[in-house]
Amino acid sequence: MKKAIDFKNINKVCLYLPNGIGDVICATPLISGLREHKPSLHLTVIVKNELIAELFGGKTYVDQIIIYNSLQSSFKEKVKLIFKLRKEHFDLFISDHPGKAPILAFLIAATFSVGEKNKFLSFLYTHSFATNFSEHKVVNNWKMLELMGISIKNNPSVYFENADMNFVENKILSNYSNTDFIVIHPGCGAWGMHKRWPKKNYVELIKQVAVKFSVQIFLVGDKVEVELCNEIISEINSSNIISIAGQLSIRQLAALLSKAKLVIGNDSGIMHLASATGVKTITLFGPTIYKWCAPFVNNIVISKNLECSPCYLQMPYGCGNPGCMELIEVKEVYDEISNELVENKN
Repeated sequence: MKKAIDFKNINKVCLYLPNGIGDVICATPLISGLREHKPSLHLTVIVKNELIAELFGGKTYVDQIIIYNSLQSSFKEKVKLIFKLRKEHFDLFISDHPGKAPILAFLIAATFSVGEKNKFLSFLYTHSFATNFSEHKVVNNWKMLELMGISIKNNPSVYFENADMNFVENKILSNYSNTDFIVIHPGCGAWGMHKRWPKKNYVELIKQVAVKFSVQIFLVGDKVEVELCNEIISEINSSNIISIAGQLSIRQLAALLSKAKLVIGNDSGIMHLASATGVKTITLFGPTIYKWCAPFVNNIVISKNLECSPCYLQMPYGCGNPGCMELIEVKEVYDEISNELVENKN
């Protein structure tokens, strides 16, 4: 029988969160739950880039952030990381990512390790649980906490500071007389083309919204999506549509999203960012599992639920024929937006 994790003797914890923005936001209940359960814990997180590192603060405060991208690291860098982590003498290692995380858990020799079961490597964890893809990632992360004897069930959260909100209000919102605005994210990162609703559909949708509602519309995205947002604006003759893609830090973007009436977009980290601020979101799904990875709160899912969907687990980069996205009609999305904006007005 496995020895129970006694937090009286747990002081140093390492969380390995190697995925993108959305997955890391869904993992923030792990951090806030640990912090709430035992405030004195020294928490280290391992994330893949500086952008994601900016997400932590407030109730998701961590003591140490290590930037490590396993796909871009040399063998020498991998060995260097392992020795660095071994020297830390962690009492507990946690990962919400199956992959090769159990190997890392074993090599750094943490006293306890917790993660998701997979077919080959999960025996290297001291404690593991079976992922249930019919339940949300956040619910699965709550269960991971329960495995450690923690019953705290927090929602995802993101951190931004007063300076971030001041920047948004003074540099962005002050330029427009209309204080009511919605945000649209037409992209989904550099690799997720199969998750995108067609550009022409966004153009038609924005035209209809601009005619019916007196709202400012901001298009957002990362630097690789600047061109996409500019192409959409070039096909729409309206001063109420502005692209600020690539212009904000992730904390500044979170501050902007928190002030929006509504955020609309494809399955992406930005939609999780919006939901975690408390704003209402409408997310378009096709190849990915919306029961598993939709924004967790205040979200409306639009999906055609084709027989071949979701194909993400079998083909993470898509089937090459994303009919699941192309079949979503502009009217479906417009009707949901209209319902929300009318409700907000009332």
